Amino acid sequence: MPCFCPRLTSFLGCEDVEEFKEEACVWSRQPHSADASQKNAASHSAALSSSFSKVFHPDYNVNKANAASLVNAYNCHILSVENARGRGMAELEKSLATFWGSLNGALSLFLCLQFPLKTAVALSCVF
Repeated sequence: MPCFCPRLTSFLGCEDVEEFKEEACVWSRQPHSADASQKNAASHSAALSSSFSKVFHPDYNVNKANAASLVNAYNCHILSVENARGRGMAELEKSLATFWGSLNGALSLFLCLQFPLKTAVALSCVF
């Protein structure tokens, strides 16, 4: 079983904003260790900063009451992505290629009609 930093596990386990703020206050009161390595000092200062408060968002917490509907919505999303990858994405790529090809042809024709000499020189440089 992996061993995680106590600050990370308490951060992930907070139920609401108030509990998170209490944990952050506890972290800010902890003294720096004098013999800590540079890496440990950097991680400690990151924990004391406001980095966790910028990441934590209560709307991402899942309540037991609406967990079933969230799981169903996620399953529908995954199925739609899988279906799109199977047949839909290939059709989309073909449609986009056709669109860009027709757009390129129309643009070249438009430029040739508007600026015949300059366009011919420019197109000869491109192709």
